[in-house]
Order: sequence, then C-alpha cells, then structure tokens
Amino acid sequence: MGFAVHVRVTERKINFIATVHKLVLGFESNEGFSVVTTPTLNSVLKDGAPEPMHLAALKTLFSAIDNIRSTLKLDVEEMLLYLCIGYLNTERIQHIGNNGYISSTNISSVADFMKIPKETARRKIKRLATMGLVDTTQGVVVADVSRWFAIARQLPLAERPR
Repeated sequence: MGFAVHVRVTERKINFIATVHKLVLGFESNEGFSVVTTPTLNSVLKDGAPEPMHLAALKTLFSAIDNIRSTLKLDVEEMLLYLCIGYLNTERIQHIGNNGYISSTNISSVADFMKIPKETARRKIKRLATMGLVDTTQGVVVADVSRWFAIARQLPLAERPR
C-alpha cells in the first residue's frame, strides 16, 4: 500500500523551478519538469529510497540560496532577479571570454527571462535599485559586478549534460 503525496503546483512555482534550473545549470530545458498530482511515495522514489547525491545537491542549493538571500536581505524572487540581471549583463562575457564587457538589459528582458509579469519585475528592480544592488540610469545593470560574481560563485553548479 503506497503513501499518497498531494502537491499543489502552480504555474508560478514551475516557472520558479525552471528559472533556478536555467541560472544554476546555465541552460534552459523543459525536460524533467512534469507534474503528477497524486503519485505514491514509492513511485516517486527510486527503489523505495531517495538517491543521497540528489538530496545532498538540493540541500546545498537551498543552503546557498538562503545564504545569498539573507546576506542581501532579499526575498527569494528578488534574489533570483538580482542573479538574473547579472547573468543577462554578463552574457556577452560568457560568449566571447574575458575580453567581453557587460551590457545593460531592460525590464522586459528580465521579465521574459524570469517568466514573471513585467510590472512585478519593474517593482522588484526598483527595490533592488533603492538598495544599491542595481543601477537603472541607462537600462538595468548590476551596480557592482565583482560583488555579483562573488555572490553567483556561492551557487553550486552542475555539469551540463552532453
């Protein structure tokens, strides 16, 4: 007899998971994001037990997220927005190497990347600007790129599947 797990999953939570996946793993994938509303515990766990390496990786990820969030005094969505803005600012560096430069992004690009309403992105970016984490004078850019890289390095990264 299996134990039924009931999960209420909203589109916003799925978007949050997809955004974390994109930021941490460095690529976008829809694979692995299926929603099953009432699985039995045994059907969720492989051979009746969770794989320790996956649980340890999740624990490390959530610990890093909590550390970054509490250090910057942000909620989780604001923290992800901050990471997203830095990621979008440094995308050019990632493509052409250390000789690249950061470029500003805009509210629409951030909202599209995060899959959140534009008004929510605008409001939270305004708060990040008030806190001195981003500059919105000419587009949206992280105020201190070195600090952003130091914060981003706290996230555990996985190798991209081949």
